[in-house]
Amino acid sequence: MSYNAEYDAQGNQIVPLDSLLPSVLSRVSALPYSAAVGMLQIKYTEFARAVGNIRTVLRIDTQKDVGRYPLPIPAGHFLHSVRSIHIGQQNGSRDGYHFDLPDYWQGWNGLYRGQRYHLDESNALVLYRVPGQDGEYPIHVRVQLVPTSDCLDIPADIAAMYGDGIAAGVAGEAMNVRGKPWYDPGNSVRVMKIFYQAINDAKANAERGKLSTSYMRARRWI
Repeated sequence: MSYNAEYDAQGNQIVPLDSLLPSVLSRVSALPYSAAVGMLQIKYTEFARAVGNIRTVLRIDTQKDVGRYPLPIPAGHFLHSVRSIHIGQQNGSRDGYHFDLPDYWQGWNGLYRGQRYHLDESNALVLYRVPGQDGEYPIHVRVQLVPTSDCLDIPADIAAMYGDGIAAGVAGEAMNVRGKPWYDPGNSVRVMKIFYQAINDAKANAERGKLSTSYMRARRWI
């Protein structure tokens, strides 16, 4: 699979979801473009939910006199959960604090150098004392995301590692639609096994940390 690297508004490397179409059409050549794209969106969302490997670190740069910061969720995704919050410098600096959140993270309260904060019900980080200057301290929020059903992009790493498996899932579903020229239930079972194997491989890699907080790093953090 080849493509030119692009970045979303947060600096995350992405590729168009329809860049996976060659892998779909190599198996079901007669499938219409619009139908294939719609099925790709569904299968990518199914894959991401099953694996839970769309994780990223969202950076919040504090601003003077601003006390509420909506989490900058990348377009085409919605928040599944907040896993941790890191306040202060990263990269091993002592001037930083890391908080692992409980399973119920909305409404969770924290404390940093006398600064209380919480995550409100609209997924915004609220500081009880507003910063006195811009960039007083950086905040990094580690989250897990799920793509929306109308997403048009996919993280480049996931496309490279599991794009063919996701495409196989689309082809397998298409082959199981009765009355279509490409109806092939026997081959559908074989092709769907590739999709489920991709899910299993991605789960294993996510557990080992191979595809966790690093895959959606902004360019400024690299």
